Amino acid sequence: MLYLNNNLAEEAFDQYVTAFMGTFKYDTREFIYCSAAHPMPFIVKKDKITQIENKNVKSFALGIYCNSSCNCFYNNYSINISPDTRIIFYTDGLMDWVYNNDYDRTNEEMQLDKDKFFDFLLENFELSPKDFLKKLELKINNDLKQKNSKHKDDICIICFDV
Repeated sequence: MLYLNNNLAEEAFDQYVTAFMGTFKYDTREFIYCSAAHPMPFIVKKDKITQIENKNVKSFALGIYCNSSCNCFYNNYSINISPDTRIIFYTDGLMDWVYNNDYDRTNEEMQLDKDKFFDFLLENFELSPKDFLKKLELKINNDLKQKNSKHKDDICIICFDV
C-alpha cells in the first residue's frame, strides 16, 4: 500500500483514491488486510452482521501525501473468518444510497436506514453471491426510480462466500 501511495503522490498530482486490499488463506481461514481510508467490508453470517475493524486510524487515501512528508502508514492486520461467512466489499456510494444522500438527519434516522439495509443483507444471505448482487442491484435501481432521483456517486460491490 505504501508503494502505491508514494507512486500516486509523486505521479498523479492532485488526485487520490481510497483502497482496500486483502488476502484470504483458505487453509487457515485468516484474512490479512490493509485499508487506505476505504470503507471497511461487511462480514455477514446467517444471523449477524459486523464490519472489519479499521485499525489503520492514521492512514490516508492513496496519493495525498508522500510518506516522507507525513507520518502516515499502512499496516497489515488479520482476522480469522469462520465458515459460512459472506464478505461484502463496497465503495462509499453504497452507503450514500442507504442514507438517501441525506446526512443532515439524526443519528437515529440514519441508524434506521442502516438497519433496513442490514435486514436486506440477512434476508438474502442464502442466495449465491451472484444472485445476491443481482437482487441488490434491482433493489437499488427500483428505489431510485420510485424516488425519481439520480444517484450522485458510483456504487461498486464485490461479494464472496468463504
